Amino acid sequence: MNCVHRDKSWQIVNYKNIYFIELYENAICIYSKTFELVYKKRTSNNYYSQIMIVEDTLFAQGGCSTFIDIMEIPTLEKKKRIQWKEEKGFERSGELLYIKKKNIVITELYSDMKDISIITMIDINTYREKTVWRAEKTFLKNIIYSDKMDDYLILYRKISTYKNKEAYIDEILWIKQKKKIMQNINIQGKYESICEVMVNSNDEICCLVGFFYNGYILNIAEDKKIAKDVDLIATSKDKKKIAYIKKDMLYVYSWEENLYLKKIKLQMKTPYYEMQFIDDKYIAVRDNSYMHWYEL
Repeated sequence: MNCVHRDKSWQIVNYKNIYFIELYENAICIYSKTFELVYKKRTSNNYYSQIMIVEDTLFAQGGCSTFIDIMEIPTLEKKKRIQWKEEKGFERSGELLYIKKKNIVITELYSDMKDISIITMIDINTYREKTVWRAEKTFLKNIIYSDKMDDYLILYRKISTYKNKEAYIDEILWIKQKKKIMQNINIQGKYESICEVMVNSNDEICCLVGFFYNGYILNIAEDKKIAKDVDLIATSKDKKKIAYIKKDMLYVYSWEENLYLKKIKLQMKTPYYEMQFIDDKYIAVRDNSYMHWYEL
């Protein structure tokens, strides 16, 4: 299947099936559904690291900083800036997570100097932010919310000692239950880590295990490998589909139907850096130069 559109964006969000809003290295752009430019807001290089739709506003997370700008759509006029000031030496990291039924946004912060990870919660009505989780000697990789469990599933890495050797330890944990789901110990000579964790529509926990995103997808409950030699993975917003890249082929798999919905031959430059679902219509894959859109 041929690429239907390409540009140099790093992230894409869909606003009410009216606009595509895209984050570039030095701009945020709003496009119509036919990819016509509606509005462009210029920024300095890497000023924002992530964007996310929250109701009728755009949350834009600052790059290498602690602020989040809240903008009106489609004017991108700044409505509010949230600045985390509790401690020095921290930066926003990871992905923003909007939990609609709770009216909150979950954010991550990390201090490389202190080696501390923090999870905060922002009330979208008052814009007040508070710390809800903190861990020393820990780097948070991934956080997911489960409606069914009403709990947060996190993946983090910490440095510790194992059998008198320095070890990198990856752990998957339910925060509220304080229940550890999986642990992977990475010592000298063993270069395998948990790269990413996901929860599907059946509330089954899966993860990508490997070395620099060249690994396998594991269904933890069944201890079953779903796919091997995987480079990148992405999960749809409704958690019903997963996409992964294997040897220049993109596979889209349905959890509920237990079958492959699409196989796409990628004609792009490697390596691949980003991949995301754009609702149910497109999937986009980023190489070194462009984001390539493929129709589902």
